[in-house]
Amino acid sequence: MTRKVSSRWFSVTKGRVVVEVGEGVTSVKPGDHVIPLYTAECGECEFCRSGKTNLCVAVRETQGKGLMPDGTTRFSTTGSRFITTWDAQHSVNYTVVAEVSLAKINPEANHEHVCLLGCGVTTGIGAVHNTAKVQPGDSVAVFGLGAIGLAVVQGARQAKAGRIIAIDTNPKKFELARRFGATDCINPNDYDKPIKDVLLDINKWVSTIPLNASVMST
Repeated sequence: MTRKVSSRWFSVTKGRVVVEVGEGVTSVKPGDHVIPLYTAECGECEFCRSGKTNLCVAVRETQGKGLMPDGTTRFSTTGSRFITTWDAQHSVNYTVVAEVSLAKINPEANHEHVCLLGCGVTTGIGAVHNTAKVQPGDSVAVFGLGAIGLAVVQGARQAKAGRIIAIDTNPKKFELARRFGATDCINPNDYDKPIKDVLLDINKWVSTIPLNASVMST
């Protein structure tokens, strides 16, 4: 079981403190400061052994369905057990997670900073550098300007993208997107044609790399 430590940044990637551990747990102990991992790894499947831990089959088979590695759930209400999403599970004050879903950190580390490592910033910036492999001068279209989307914008600026087009239906996010490095901000609701055509009007002869950070409506 872990306890949430206050964080103003992202609701799901908070630093936490271990309160109790179950039988057989060896990597953490009560009092340890930890970060929940959005993509855990079993360390034993084919993908984990190959280094492609983000494709861990074991974790997707259970935790991807809101269950513990043994296929059960630790949550119940009024006598009925229920499953939970990763986001909801880590937004509460106390939660139960699998050992493989935690990374121990230095207890002196500022939780307001290290909370960024569990998902948000590393996901967005990593997508730019490691997946899309944005090069200097490239044009990038970012769909969704939540925490991850803003990190994508920041990563695109780090990669020296020539044009960074931020797209969201909430124009209140545009000021912050520009501060993070967006060169253009677009609200699809302002146009009577598909966003694809809008992007072609902006960058007709240049290939644009699309990066989707819109998991839910904002």
